[in-house]
Amino acid sequence: MFYLILLSIIPISLCCTIVILSTIAPFFWFKKNSRTNKDIFKKYFPFYAIVSFGLCSYGIYESKFGAYLISFFASAFFTTLQTWVLLVNHNKQKRHITTSTKYIQTTKPEDNI
Repeated sequence: MFYLILLSIIPISLCCTIVILSTIAPFFWFKKNSRTNKDIFKKYFPFYAIVSFGLCSYGIYESKFGAYLISFFASAFFTTLQTWVLLVNHNKQKRHITTSTKYIQTTKPEDNI
């Protein structure tokens, strides 16, 4: 039984990767140079959330409220929304780490005394 659970992680992760690459990543790939990830998030995320909620709700309705499909659509909805947040915050954390690293490299031990 445990092996089946581990084996099911492979198609789930493939499906999540395909959905993220086909629906979320193009917003960030085709951005103009003057736009930051935060600008893209503020502009497109509300519409993406509305459309994905509508599609997931429609899928739940068409499945006649089956327990497995409700859990699938709910997890798909929350996973895609969380991916948006993680993509925007990832670059913010990355910038913070690089700026703090530069700061550490530019200071001298004598200056800290």
